[in-house]
Amino acid sequence: MNEKCGTKYRYTNKSTIEYINDRLKEKYTVDDLKLVIRKKCDDWIGTEMEKFLRPKTLFGDNFEGYLNERSGKKKSKNRFNNFHQREYDFEDLEKKMLNR
Repeated sequence: MNEKCGTKYRYTNKSTIEYINDRLKEKYTVDDLKLVIRKKCDDWIGTEMEKFLRPKTLFGDNFEGYLNERSGKKKSKNRFNNFHQREYDFEDLEKKMLNR
């Protein structure tokens, strides 16, 4: 989770262990846990929901819903979509271009 989400949660944290063990007792698999992490990271990173990428949220009461939902983001075929986009002051650029 930390690697995928860019977080620093401790695997020794008592509540985190409880959330994970509760899901495993319900017969979910480690792959199910990983799938929820992947889905929610893909959906939430870069949005206001990113702050909820934590064990309590991902492995809590909504786990089954997260596991079974379809991902909201479509994968882009453009491999360069992760680059930071430049921001321009278009009025300033227009003024500079027209004054030439």
